[in-house]
Amino acid sequence: MANKSSTIKTVLIIIFIFIFIPCCTFFIVYKTNSSFRDTTNKYLKEFPGVIGEYASAYPTDQERQEKLEYIADYYLSLSKENASDKLYGLKKDNEKLYFDILKQMQSKSSYKTEDILKILRNREIRKDSMVSLYDDILEENNTKFGEEIKRYEKLGIFTASKEIEERYIKANKSDQAAKILSSLDVNRAANIMYYLNKDYRNLLYSDMSLIKKNDINNEILSMDMKKNALIDKAKIYETKSAKEVYQEIGNTKAYTIDELSRIYSSLSTRKAGEVLAFNKDNTFYNNLMDEIRKNENLVEGQESTTIDISKVMNFYTKHNTKVNDLVEIYEKMNSNDLAKIIDRMVASNNIVDSCKIENGEITITDSQLIIDVLKKLSKNTLSELLNQLEARKATDIIRKLSK
Repeated sequence: MANKSSTIKTVLIIIFIFIFIPCCTFFIVYKTNSSFRDTTNKYLKEFPGVIGEYASAYPTDQERQEKLEYIADYYLSLSKENASDKLYGLKKDNEKLYFDILKQMQSKSSYKTEDILKILRNREIRKDSMVSLYDDILEENNTKFGEEIKRYEKLGIFTASKEIEERYIKANKSDQAAKILSSLDVNRAANIMYYLNKDYRNLLYSDMSLIKKNDINNEILSMDMKKNALIDKAKIYETKSAKEVYQEIGNTKAYTIDELSRIYSSLSTRKAGEVLAFNKDNTFYNNLMDEIRKNENLVEGQESTTIDISKVMNFYTKHNTKVNDLVEIYEKMNSNDLAKIIDRMVASNNIVDSCKIENGEITITDSQLIIDVLKKLSKNTLSELLNQLEARKATDIIRKLSK
């Protein structure tokens, strides 16, 4: 077993000394000694297959020198500007070949070669300066654009929308506005564009990519759907009693403050004020009015309704206080005496209070006042009272109380 191992080692040593080392030495000399390489290739050309093809394709030093001289003569035959253009491109692609050709050109015509080099150096200097200047301007513009994007991310929707219109669209810079909006979050861009008129909106779309245009447009359509849904809600609330409506929209449990502002804006001024007359939370009221004003500012030409809503609210707050005071008094009165008062007031259209608003006047008559009082009387008091009245009047009162 030991003899066999010793034999293998001996064979490996012989292979290493007599085959591997000579092959490595041959390869190194072949690559570094051009004379040896040319002589070797001369014989290797006779070999069949890949070895012969490689040796035939590899140029000798003389052949390479002839080609360099041919190229140098060709460049020297060109105009100085044309020659510098070709050398400029060659230097970027193969710097070693560039210097080899340049060396040949200098040996043939040092004066013309020097003139060509001067043009080439000036071009490199000019190119570097231009690129540097371009990069500086590009970086500066990108920095300014980035700062502008951040500013629009922080601006209020009303301010941003008006600025896009005045600063860019009306100044024939809609392409810049489109670039800014395209860089913003889709939801924010849609909110800003939502309050622009359709012509301006379409102008901005024309300068956006199809994907960005569709994303923003879909968001705007979604906003329209939500707005219409809130308007429909307001129509339903308009038919309900103010107290019942207040239970649903007198806080932010069911709706956000923005949604509530749109509902109240869609109610009649009278209904909105009548509902808010039940409110005791000043913070809720102030936030709601601020949100209504903010949304009204976004719509061009729309006048604020908050002043009239506030007037009506105070009017109905005063009315509700008066009703509660009368309920307290009437609960203690004799049913006969109370029946006489009711009989007189329920048939009277005498105006006891009024409130002037932008689009009209709200009035409360004796009849309306007494019906509101009767709605709050205890069942026993109301029952005794109706028994004291004529059947026709009692029926009429019951009908009015059921509304």
